[in-house]
Amino acid sequence: MPLRPKPYQTPDAFLKSAMVSSFSVANGVLNPIVRSLLRSPLRSLVDGSLMAIYYTGRRSGRGFSLVTMYARSGDQLIVVVGEAEKKKWWRNFRERTPATVLVRGEKLACDGQILRDDPRKVQSFAAYCAKHPGAASLSGLKRGKDGTFNSEEMAKAARDAVMVVFDLPPGNSAAASSTSDPAQLLAAS
Repeated sequence: MPLRPKPYQTPDAFLKSAMVSSFSVANGVLNPIVRSLLRSPLRSLVDGSLMAIYYTGRRSGRGFSLVTMYARSGDQLIVVVGEAEKKKWWRNFRERTPATVLVRGEKLACDGQILRDDPRKVQSFAAYCAKHPGAASLSGLKRGKDGTFNSEEMAKAARDAVMVVFDLPPGNSAAASSTSDPAQLLAAS
């Protein structure tokens, strides 16, 4: 059944609801498939870039799960929320919140929290961009001739990004492939 605008909806409101609706439908179909893949012996096809997050809704108390891209830096799994204005899940992590992540075939208890004005935010964003160069491009970042990013531009892009960091228990072996040192990606300004 095609989406039709309601009589009281402006064209912009209709387009926004259509995008959110199609986004929700795609997630409702794809997330369960990818979660199953992450638990299967075929997980190596997607394991280095994708993880599942299981958490309890702050207000509803209901359990939720989703699949997202991540990067690892030390004992942290970093998620940059693309098109954050269209998504609500990350708002559950305004405060330090318990979660479980499925990464590299292991379910791990951890805590997640939005990084706001945190000194780790630029380094975390740099680590994410190292793992997912498309995120740097979408943020308008370009590497210099020496392969590094301008540190002022990186700081601005990091400041504008919505990021959730999941702190793993120390010494955890899951997600063992840590990204390269993010400090090496930043050029002195």
